Amino acid sequence: MLQLVQARYPQARMIVTSNAEMNGPILSINQRLGFVTHRRNGHYQIDTGSLRDFLALRPPLASLSTNAR
Repeated sequence: MLQLVQARYPQARMIVTSNAEMNGPILSINQRLGFVTHRRNGHYQIDTGSLRDFLALRPPLASLSTNAR
């Protein structure tokens, strides 16, 4: 694939890839190709019931903006 990118886009100076940090096989391939970690991303999730419960304990947004002034 990298050879195809190089052939089609010879002006390209950087290639970025991403994969899960627990994907050992592709991490090994990337390391052998010379890729280095540039940044790490996190993904977070919450179910709507837990979010609703959390928000019910917080003051309304209007009171937050009034106190901030």
